[in-house]
Amino acid sequence: MTTLRFGRVVEKDRRASLSVATAPPGMIVLDRDLRIVTVQAAAPLGRVGPGSVGALLAAVDSDVHSAIAAAVARVLDSGAPEAGLEIAAATGRHVLSLYPTAGAGSVTVICVFAAAPADSGRAGESAAIVDAAGDAIVSLDLDGVIRSWNPGAERLYGYAAADAIGRPITLVEPTLRPDGFAELTRRIAARRGDQGRETPRSRKDGSRIDVWVTSAPVRSADGTLVGIAEIGRDVTGRRRNERRTERALRESERRRRQVLASMLHAEEVERSRIATELHDDTVQVMIASLMAMDRVALVAQKTGTAQLESAVLVARATLEEATDRTRRLMFELRPAVLLRDGLVAAVRVLAQQVGRETGASARVRGFVARHDHSIEELVYRSVQEALANVRKHAKPASIAVTLDELGGMIRAEICDDGRGFDIVDARSRPQSALHLGLDALHERVGAVGGTVEIISSRGKGTCVRLSVPVAGFEADARSARRPAVALDG
Repeated sequence: MTTLRFGRVVEKDRRASLSVATAPPGMIVLDRDLRIVTVQAAAPLGRVGPGSVGALLAAVDSDVHSAIAAAVARVLDSGAPEAGLEIAAATGRHVLSLYPTAGAGSVTVICVFAAAPADSGRAGESAAIVDAAGDAIVSLDLDGVIRSWNPGAERLYGYAAADAIGRPITLVEPTLRPDGFAELTRRIAARRGDQGRETPRSRKDGSRIDVWVTSAPVRSADGTLVGIAEIGRDVTGRRRNERRTERALRESERRRRQVLASMLHAEEVERSRIATELHDDTVQVMIASLMAMDRVALVAQKTGTAQLESAVLVARATLEEATDRTRRLMFELRPAVLLRDGLVAAVRVLAQQVGRETGASARVRGFVARHDHSIEELVYRSVQEALANVRKHAKPASIAVTLDELGGMIRAEICDDGRGFDIVDARSRPQSALHLGLDALHERVGAVGGTVEIISSRGKGTCVRLSVPVAGFEADARSARRPAVALDG
């Protein structure tokens, strides 16, 4: 059994893509003994990775230890950060910035690192990778009180270190409740780090910025959690562009739906015109011709011209069949029952007609509320296309149609127990009538953001499932039927 699904491609989760796009440099927290208490990094620094937590740096990677030990000691002694330290490690050259932090009696150093530029002679660029890039490095104790504040945090939030240290993180994130910070701390500690979160924060001047924050736990030598270290990156410009793009996409989608609604309305008007022409002209002429042939047959009978009478009766039968087919075409072009009684009743008439033509039993069940005629017409035409394929190709013993409405979607399922077909083979033959029918069904439903699923295999019948969204399209359909108003200049 093969399955074919049509539908609109769903965008990947924006949060995941933003996490990758705004991923900060790696972060390692060391205590005074150069024991690794935290590692938050997508890629390791030499042999130092998440599995190194609790070990001495010298035991994990002696080369990295030798390269940064003196700098760590200077930062701990002076309490001043150092930026732009370039070192060689097993994973390549890296540039580090070191920031002292203290909390709950524990003194640590946050080492933020990133890959060094290809031209290692550009020392100014190396120093700028972490610090001047604007990443805010902040450490907090378990009460959410700020214990360290780097130059990047000064630039991002507008507060000098002296104004920020000792104050709660709500200084820049006023919407964060105390219980919210406690829950965040528990989550970071349990996961040994946070994959990142986007949060609105406030600058000293009162302006709002969007910040992508990556957090990691800070622990004492015995493994006790003593605080949180975080790296914040300004994504306000990116989010502004995203919002602008989202608005443009919504407007484009709205216009697309309006154009589609106008096209469907134009189709409906044209079908109605053709049906009226057939009823008022063609069918009337055909009925008059039938009456004339009846008179000819009567004359032939009275004059004893049996051969003429027989020929006229054969011609009359042919014309009568053509008249019936024209009337059926009129119904298909403008099904009055759809307007009068709704979708389920119209589909029932359609399915029973296909059943009579194929000799199959036909059953329609379900309930759908009344909607704008354009929506009902769209679903009706889609079901009609599926049933046309049943009539032409399936040779079924039974046909079952189910209609329902759930979550703003009208759903239809059209199943038969006929011959079935190989979906891949049918779609690989460009001139196949079934292939063209599948494409027409797909285009009709896909154009309004719906989905189509076809399940079939040879000898085991076919099921066509389609879903059509109602929300948003009905207003566009009503707008499409609204007559244009000419304004006097």
